[in-house]
Amino acid sequence: MNKYFILFFISTVIAFAQEQNTTSSVSSTLLKGDSILSLGAGASSAITIAYEKAVSDNITVGPILGLYRDKYSYSDGESTKTTYTTIGGLFNYHFYTAKQFDLYAGVLGGYRSGKVEDGTFKLTDNDVIFGIQAGGRYYFNSNFAVGLELGYTFFIGAIRLSYRF
Repeated sequence: MNKYFILFFISTVIAFAQEQNTTSSVSSTLLKGDSILSLGAGASSAITIAYEKAVSDNITVGPILGLYRDKYSYSDGESTKTTYTTIGGLFNYHFYTAKQFDLYAGVLGGYRSGKVEDGTFKLTDNDVIFGIQAGGRYYFNSNFAVGLELGYTFFIGAIRLSYRF
């Protein structure tokens, strides 16, 4: 099932990329050399900060740092604390970058370290992660944007605030 989803995802990105190449936009929200700094927050207790560098007019790469913290209290007074820290890299293809909009899709890979603990036990977990995402940004002016990102990464959905420089 996951193989088919990934294949569908990649096919969709390629189809949009080909469509983008056949049209010319008057003004673009992404140019080679641009940098984007983003702060994201999901529905869960996860936050991320990412830096993207445009290596072409359509491709950005960069590091990402994520933090997830949660505490669940049971009715008997016990509680469980969960913490995950992730550091990785991302690659995004921006297939629509006209006027005030920036639509993109990409992949993320990295290393995640976490722990779950309560009064009785402590479990640590370290692993390599891989994720996919798709999102869009709306630029209020030439530098500031708000966006929505969906995917299988740090969270299923996130709101992002971005600054382009």
